[in-house]
Amino acid sequence: MRCFKCASVICALFVASQAFSMGKKEHLFPEGQVFPLIMLAVGESDFAQVREGEFNAVHRYQRELNQKELSKYYASARKYNLQVVQQLPAEQLPNSEAWWQEKITWLASHDNLAWWYLPEEKRALEVKKLADLIHSIDPLKRPTATYLAWQKEPLLSEFKGVLDILIKSSYPAFYAEPHATVLAWLTNISDVRDSIPISIGCSELFHLKGNSPTAKGLRFDEYASLVMGVKGMAWYSWARGKDVDPSLEKEARQFAWEMNGPDNHTRLGPVVIEGEEINRITGKVLSGPQESPSTKFFDVKKNTTVLRTWPSLLWKEKRFGPQTYVFSVNSAEVYPPRASYTSAEILAEFTIPNPTKSVEVLFEGRKIPVKEGKFVDKFDPLGVHIYRY
Repeated sequence: MRCFKCASVICALFVASQAFSMGKKEHLFPEGQVFPLIMLAVGESDFAQVREGEFNAVHRYQRELNQKELSKYYASARKYNLQVVQQLPAEQLPNSEAWWQEKITWLASHDNLAWWYLPEEKRALEVKKLADLIHSIDPLKRPTATYLAWQKEPLLSEFKGVLDILIKSSYPAFYAEPHATVLAWLTNISDVRDSIPISIGCSELFHLKGNSPTAKGLRFDEYASLVMGVKGMAWYSWARGKDVDPSLEKEARQFAWEMNGPDNHTRLGPVVIEGEEINRITGKVLSGPQESPSTKFFDVKKNTTVLRTWPSLLWKEKRFGPQTYVFSVNSAEVYPPRASYTSAEILAEFTIPNPTKSVEVLFEGRKIPVKEGKFVDKFDPLGVHIYRY
């Protein structure tokens, strides 16, 4: 398998109602019911690989809006049935309203434009005028989105009415933090759902000398993001090295296949998007660490960054049709000096309310017997299990 020679990000999105003349169910969430899987900073030469991996949206950073180049980009994306996340360059923000009206009107004519990507890392007032212009011009009212690194709730709340989708990174290797940093970055996002309704997880898919991500860590980041409530994923590798470890690419493809693969029986994207969130199952750690290593977290009430831990055993329960799905992760890992334990394996017990003889562990080829409404399973450090019953 060849490595992607492109960029990527773990992040959620939306698509135009007439893209590819598909029925509404085939559109990306939130207008449609397809789980978004985005590769950022991707060139046309990579589209075949992107589509082969079950990813469904692409994006490219740019400093100007060159119509000739963009026409080629959109046509090539359409050839591979890919939606486009349209970057709007920060360098062009000072341009006149008339200039932006012309560009937005032209871009909006592309039926495979999925959503508008506002300039990154800006305060709401800096991009509000542009967002208002998009909302007034685009006949399909496609959503605005961007990446923000802040965790501060007051700053995020400023984006109400400006931003529809928030992309949040979870780069443990890059920031030299335990993987529980994924939980830290996404916790405050859940507190501003009334301001920014949809969040997307962003994972690292790039090489770092001396502190590179691992496939196992990446899988935890992906599923921990789902547990925290994201509605799509993106992968980022641009500007940090494009020689992606084959095991990382393999894991990203595996996750994409699990979300949107051809097997209806095991496809999890519809479960995440359409499933009803319920809270009937209970779980506890029988042996092993009870909490994650401490990681940096912005405490809104104290208005400062603190060190905080999370429970080692975390899960999200979804009912989809007649079946129940449980996405579960172990956030414990050996990470001195942030954690004192020397073994991060846990043994967990779950109690389920409805009678069943066993639970299926998806993608692992095994079933676990249920006795008196309880089942027990082992989690490796940063382990992930998806149960169905």
